[in-house]
Amino acid sequence: MDYSNLFGAKNIENGFAKAACHSIIGHREYQQDCAGLAVKGDCLLAVLSDGMGGLSAGEVASRHAVETLLRDFEQWGGQERPGAFLVRETRMLDQQIHLMEDGEGKPLHAGATFIALILEGNLLHFVSVGDSRIYFFHGGRMYQLTRDHNYMTELLESLKKGEITQDYYEQESKGKRAEALTSYLGMGGLKRLDVNASPIPFQEDDLMLVCCDGIYRSLSEEQIVALLLDNAIDTEVTATRLVNEALRMSTGHQDNTTAIVLHPVKPDPEKTVEI
Repeated sequence: MDYSNLFGAKNIENGFAKAACHSIIGHREYQQDCAGLAVKGDCLLAVLSDGMGGLSAGEVASRHAVETLLRDFEQWGGQERPGAFLVRETRMLDQQIHLMEDGEGKPLHAGATFIALILEGNLLHFVSVGDSRIYFFHGGRMYQLTRDHNYMTELLESLKKGEITQDYYEQESKGKRAEALTSYLGMGGLKRLDVNASPIPFQEDDLMLVCCDGIYRSLSEEQIVALLLDNAIDTEVTATRLVNEALRMSTGHQDNTTAIVLHPVKPDPEKTVEI
C-alpha cells in the first residue's frame, strides 16, 4: 500500500466531495499524530489518530491505527455497511494496540484517540473514540458531531442527571483530571465509542473539519469557522491555514496539530442521495 497520503495528503475526491490534510509536529519532540485519506469507488475515507502523550509509544499506536484502516479499507468489499465496517475496525484496533509489546516482550502500554469517517457518495458515516473532533458547518451554523470522551464530559452528564452537585462539578472540572480520556484505542475494551445513528447528507455549501485537540485548544470556534469560509474552495489551503494559525496563536507549547478539511464538489443531480 502506498502511504504517501499520510500526514500531508493532497486534494482527493470521490465525485461528491474533496478532502485534504495538513499536519505539523508543533513544539513537541515527536510526531504522535497520524492521518490519511483514501478513495475507493464512490467512498472517501478520512482517518485521524492522535497518540497519547501520557502513554509510551503513542506514535506507534496512532500510525498502526491509520495504516491498518487504510489497508483494510482498500480490501473492504462493501458487503457490510460503512458504519458497521468502521465500528468493527475500531474495536479490532483497540485490541491490537492493547496487546502491543516492546522489543523485550513487555506490554507497550500504547494509546491513541481515533476518528474516522466514510463519505459513501454524499452520505457521512463516522466513528469516534477519544477527544479528536468532527466539526460540521451546515446552514450557516457550526455543529460538533462528536463528543469528547474525557472526565469533563462524564462530569457534565452526571450533573445533568442530578447525580452530582453543581459545587462538585465546578470543583472537579477545574482539577487536573478534567481532560483525562475515558475512552481510547488500547484500553482493551472500549468504554465509549460514538457513531452516527443514521447517515448525514453532505451537500453543497456544507463544510467539514476533522481535527485533533491541537486545533481546538488553540483556535476558537469562531476562528475555525472564519478560516473554513475564507477558503471554501481549496481544501489544501484551508487545512494548511488552520494548522498554521493554530501554531501562530500558541504560546510556544503547541501540540502536534492536524486538520483534515472536506468540501462538497458540485453535485450531480442524478447521483446525490437525499434522506
